[in-house]
Amino acid sequence: MKIEISIFGDPFIPAELIKKTLIQEMKRFKIKHKVSFKLKNFKNSQLVPFNSKEISEAFGKPRDVIKISKKSHILITTFAPVNKEVIDNCKNLLVIACGRGGPININIDYATKKNIAVFFAPGRNISAVVEYTLANIINLIRKIPSAIDYIKKKNWTTPLEDTFLKPSGFELDKKTVGIIGYGAIGKKLSKALHVLDAKLLIYEPISTQFDNFGRKFKSSLNDLIKNSDIISIHARISKNNKPLIRSHYFKQMKKKPFIVNTSRSQCVKTSDLIKAYKKKQIKGFYLDVFDNEPIPNKGKLFKMIGENIQLTPHAAGVSKDIPVKTAQIIANNLLNLLSGKKIINLSNVVNLNLLRKNLLKNT
Repeated sequence: MKIEISIFGDPFIPAELIKKTLIQEMKRFKIKHKVSFKLKNFKNSQLVPFNSKEISEAFGKPRDVIKISKKSHILITTFAPVNKEVIDNCKNLLVIACGRGGPININIDYATKKNIAVFFAPGRNISAVVEYTLANIINLIRKIPSAIDYIKKKNWTTPLEDTFLKPSGFELDKKTVGIIGYGAIGKKLSKALHVLDAKLLIYEPISTQFDNFGRKFKSSLNDLIKNSDIISIHARISKNNKPLIRSHYFKQMKKKPFIVNTSRSQCVKTSDLIKAYKKKQIKGFYLDVFDNEPIPNKGKLFKMIGENIQLTPHAAGVSKDIPVKTAQIIANNLLNLLSGKKIINLSNVVNLNLLRKNLLKNT
């Protein structure tokens, strides 16, 4: 008998890449358990949102998952819905591995009830988001896109005379950057900004998230709002789904900061940002996340793109390196389970010894 693994890929992380990485890691760790694979790649046209109270941000149809995973012991996915219906129809299922930072497309409570382990892949895009956020903070305050446009429009006509007419903006050096959310991304971004001699204010409601570095810059949300030149949001969505930065906060922003959001659109209402900009309560904003994606080409937000308002298409967490990183995290979690080692990225509490025993029955 073999351990059957079903893998659901997509245009970003193909199923073949996860299979290849898993086989490579098995050889590297000298794991000799027999496995078989069933693969399905969802095309863009098949990645339709699956709306459910059980799970969120899932794409595809449960019946497609059931068709492939009916006899699988391990199911690997990034976006496919794994709800109660899928779990009930895949009787052999023991492990669900999710290739994203939060397994919100999986019914974790029901999986736990069935003693099914749920792994996920935190950290796969930390560097990507941090680099993209930092780059776009600098783009925004130094007006780099405007400088590029300056050349494209053939405005650069003399060597020195118009130096101070060129788009320039201001430096990060000695400016106060407020970081809202001190998870893995907030931590890495804060340290990068510190190297550039920016002053820091860090707000994080969960005190255990702070390391020694972060404690030196710990701030209340009110103080951060009042005293920041730039505010960068890296927070979780609140349980009641209310915005973290609400309309009344903009009146308290003494320095008229730039607002940067590469986290979740629910953290700050886009309509509130637009109003604050029009009232000159903020200098501008950069967004990578939106209430409705893609944004309409003729919408209000699209028309506002310019020197002080910059938008990117939910791309901060995307890089050419992430598919391989994701596959490696998933592979290492599964191999740790098979070899009896400590599992790092487990999102639920299950009886791992019993689960491992049942899994190895098939080899």
